Amino acid sequence: MRRESRSERLQKDGRPFESVVELQEFFRQCDADQTPEVEPDWKAHMVVIQESRRRGKSEN
Repeated sequence: MRRESRSERLQKDGRPFESVVELQEFFRQCDADQTPEVEPDWKAHMVVIQESRRRGKSEN
């Protein structure tokens, strides 16, 4: 099961930030949640997108 991101949890909550400090804390926590990841292979990703465009609608 996929873990919700902090922004997804915030969207569910739906309440606005009440202060600049609260907003800063939100972004501090978002930064802390980031894990160093390898960038995707964009060339391969673009091939998949182009193939999808050629096929048109999905088969589902």
